[in-house]
Amino acid sequence: MLEPSGPEALICSLYDAALTPSLWEPIAGQLASTMYSTGAAIQIRTKTGVQVLSRTSNFTDDDAEAYRSYYYAKDVLAERASARGLNQILTNSDLISDAAWVETEIYRDFFVPLGIHYLAGGMIELPNNSSAIFAVHRDKTSRAYSAEDKSLLARLLPHVRNAIRVQTAVGGASLELQAARDFLERSTTALLVVDRAGRLLTANSRGEMVLERSLALTLIAGRVTAAHLSAHCRMMRLIEAAVDAASGRGDPPAGMLSLPFEHQPPLSVTITPLRARQGFALSEPAAVIIIRDAGERVDITHMLTDLYGLTPSEALLATGLVNGLTVEEVALAHGVTLNTVRTQLKSVMTKTVTSRQTELVALILRSLAGQI
Repeated sequence: MLEPSGPEALICSLYDAALTPSLWEPIAGQLASTMYSTGAAIQIRTKTGVQVLSRTSNFTDDDAEAYRSYYYAKDVLAERASARGLNQILTNSDLISDAAWVETEIYRDFFVPLGIHYLAGGMIELPNNSSAIFAVHRDKTSRAYSAEDKSLLARLLPHVRNAIRVQTAVGGASLELQAARDFLERSTTALLVVDRAGRLLTANSRGEMVLERSLALTLIAGRVTAAHLSAHCRMMRLIEAAVDAASGRGDPPAGMLSLPFEHQPPLSVTITPLRARQGFALSEPAAVIIIRDAGERVDITHMLTDLYGLTPSEALLATGLVNGLTVEEVALAHGVTLNTVRTQLKSVMTKTVTSRQTELVALILRSLAGQI
């Protein structure tokens, strides 16, 4: 696998766009393609108006302006979706009868000229009493959105929400580099960004503190270095694999590692790809080293339930994996069978659109880096 595809590729692009706002432009096209739709749009709505964050080419600049200046206030679907409650997936048929829908002004005068008949999407809660809408649409000759379509959109919704929230937090496109550094700095997880040779490119304060105080992982001649040779060799293989994956040359690294040192708690390290376009002013792909004290435990179960739609038991499992436990240790800790945990893990991977345990942990650490 050289590049992720389908929902996985869309999720990667969303987190890229979260730190590089200029990358929102193609997101709507990816969303439409993933959902076998003729178009899509993502917008942020506030009390004073609407910002179209991403739209497919069937929405022209004039169409976007017409929506902002007039149809924004006439959008019966948005109004009814808000009344039904945020953070759920709805279709036009869920919100209004087909007979009434075709008689609305926004349908006749705005959607019909754009070739839009069927719509599906969600309204997402954002800070400061604002919200976002992401929606896909099909023309009248296409099929209506099914329960299966709604299920896939529900899997995508938390990723769209998290990406928009991160982008809102880190600022505008003119401040991409500073925004990315600010994002790193807000994280209470130690983060290092390195090139393929292990040279340190940037780090947040927690990462710098680890390099200064830990004997298990240090900086020698500008390179991140593990104290034990065997651990260092494995870490470098993971870094090289991550950078290769970020370049489109191979799979993501297939493991985490523990960095021990005498009289100190071991460090739990996860290494994940960082593509050059993710806003860190990198001309070449890199790798992110995510570091946690193996003895430190963090409770993120409520975040995972909200972000990915996990059940409480699935969130407990994912939290255990993030904290460095094996599936066997999770089963023992919660008094359930190994088969039960494996079934839960399969469900968690389906909901997070991941295929490996290390990929799952890296996704969670990356998406919650500013909150844990």
